[in-house]
Amino acid sequence: MADPGPFARAYVAAMRNSDYFKIVGSVNEREANDLLERSKVQFVVTFPPGFNRDLVRGKPPVLLVEADATDPMATGGAISVLNHLGIDVFAQDMPGLNRPSAPPFELRVHRRYNPEGITAYNVVPGLLGVILAMTMVLMTGLAMTREREREPSKTCWRRRRRRSR
Repeated sequence: MADPGPFARAYVAAMRNSDYFKIVGSVNEREANDLLERSKVQFVVTFPPGFNRDLVRGKPPVLLVEADATDPMATGGAISVLNHLGIDVFAQDMPGLNRPSAPPFELRVHRRYNPEGITAYNVVPGLLGVILAMTMVLMTGLAMTREREREPSKTCWRRRRRRSR
């Protein structure tokens, strides 16, 4: 957190209260990059210097979000929550805003490790697993049905054979 002003603290508190994010702590840029590289965190939110000053003056500051986008579904949901938090938090703290449709800052997202947001990397392997599991269930069901259909015919044939003697 480069700018520890009241608006930045309110935004971090809203993130903590949302139960969508787990705040690890305040780190510098090098530590943030290291945490992202080692997959210890999924997001790093950076408040630029002068964030509070720009909000008060009415200039939309840029809020940088660096995301580990290896799972685009989780990344997309979290970015949506970050936008809505900005609307909710700053509508209460800034009396000039009357429930805006967009937050009073620009949310700039840097997606790492999957910048295009391709979901096929996650969906296709999962889909293959589901197809294989369903095939095994279907084959087991067919084998059990076939065996069950054969059993009664064997017992009827044995009964008929005994009666004829």
